[in-house]
Amino acid sequence: MTRLMRRSFTFAFFVWVGVLAPAQGATLTEQRMLEAVNAFRADYDRGPLALSEALSEAATEHAEDLARRGLLDHVGADGADLGARLIRVCYGYRVAAENLASGADTAAGAVVLWIGSPPHRANLLLEDVDEMGVGRADEVLSGGAVRTYWVLDLARKAEWSALPPEAEECDRSG
Repeated sequence: MTRLMRRSFTFAFFVWVGVLAPAQGATLTEQRMLEAVNAFRADYDRGPLALSEALSEAATEHAEDLARRGLLDHVGADGADLGARLIRVCYGYRVAAENLASGADTAAGAVVLWIGSPPHRANLLLEDVDEMGVGRADEVLSGGAVRTYWVLDLARKAEWSALPPEAEECDRSG
């Protein structure tokens, strides 16, 4: 079996069987995305990511915004980019990246789309990130069809508070 075939088999096994330990408090959508991303990362000797509630909150808010507007854009309707959205949920970060997708019905389907796109694949394989958050929202199209929007935020917290002074409501202790 070639190395590529082994990687494909490993990814498919973890994604479809769901043998990874569940993340505490995670929704089924978050769990499935976490499994798919970590299975892919494992094939390339990258460490597993943990699920972050704050990152999922930022990703969900952005996915809902994308579904309302019916488009993919890294800038929200309010002009906020990823950094601004992370500050809004009190996540002081050292490094952050974001993947967007639409049209995939499942978390595994979104990951497959990202794997096929070199910039998104690079984000999935970033070595400097250790947490992720997942957002999913549906846009109801004419005729009742549904388009699903996916947002994956990947990041590593700063070792010190990277939050600006205007983020007064945030706990800066860690």
